[in-house]
Amino acid sequence: MWGGTLIWIYVNPPGHVSWFQFPTNLVLVALLNPQMRFFPLRVLGYAYFAAMLVYVFIMPHLTGFVQLGGLLFAFTFITAYFFPKAATFLLLAMFTMFGIANEQTYDFASMMNTYVFTMSVILMVYGVTYLIGSPRPEKTMLRQVRRFFRSCEFLVSRPAKPDSWVDRVKQAYHRRELQTLPAKMATWGAQIDQKRFPQNSAEQVKALAVRLGLLAFRIDDLLNLRSSPQADRAVRELGDEIGSWRELLEHAFHAWSGAEEADRRQDLDERLSGELTRLNARVEEEVSRIQTGETGDAAGEGFYRVLGAFRGVTRAGLAYDERSREIDWDAWREEQFA
Repeated sequence: MWGGTLIWIYVNPPGHVSWFQFPTNLVLVALLNPQMRFFPLRVLGYAYFAAMLVYVFIMPHLTGFVQLGGLLFAFTFITAYFFPKAATFLLLAMFTMFGIANEQTYDFASMMNTYVFTMSVILMVYGVTYLIGSPRPEKTMLRQVRRFFRSCEFLVSRPAKPDSWVDRVKQAYHRRELQTLPAKMATWGAQIDQKRFPQNSAEQVKALAVRLGLLAFRIDDLLNLRSSPQADRAVRELGDEIGSWRELLEHAFHAWSGAEEADRRQDLDERLSGELTRLNARVEEEVSRIQTGETGDAAGEGFYRVLGAFRGVTRAGLAYDERSREIDWDAWREEQFA
């Protein structure tokens, strides 16, 4: 909005006062489907140009409503039959560029100004999107993966019960990120141009988002269990082992966010699997020390639930890492001309 206002004040191109209105409305519409490619906006430019040709070369020769009705029917039929994917844009261009009125007048300069204004606004909006990061799906996918694992790292490293209101807000924010990002990544991943990145198939990208969704569920289960009395006792009895496991998992999240190369993470996976094995052995040892009886059975069950949560997070993370090694991340990071 501010960019359009400055253009209107200092340049005053075709469109004039509409420069601070139309771009804002266009952006609000685009935000409903942010993963949509720029292709529909190009189609809008072609549609406006085609409608302007009809306005200049055909409509001045029409003499009555019957001929106008025939033109509208023909334009609508051709749009729906030959260009079904662009029908919305072509019909919008028809209503905007034909300028139908009871007393029809024709002004080529006015139509050309409308066309120049519309195309200029679209180019401005497209350019501004790069100021906050590339709008390409593969770049957005990379940013969302980093956001996902930063949230994982934050949630695992912080206490289960935050003391301050600010910490509770941060925890709620990062838990919301885990709940929503996998679905967003699946949507954005489906928009990646497979012709440009043939080494990363649509099935691989979809499977990657599924693994992240599973990891998000496992971490959510762990966070819910950490606030229970069963987890408190497990932390008291297995504090060193749980601390080592958590520190190693934080390192893994940092690596999976893209901070380390794939070949440097092999040792990390082995260490994480080994840490889980040691934690499993310590739980078995601790459970065997619990006296039999109702209290003992309940305590032993609590230890196993805690171990199951740790095991679920670890295995879900390793499953994601195995799937992520099939993705050529460098191809997505490489800058390319659109």
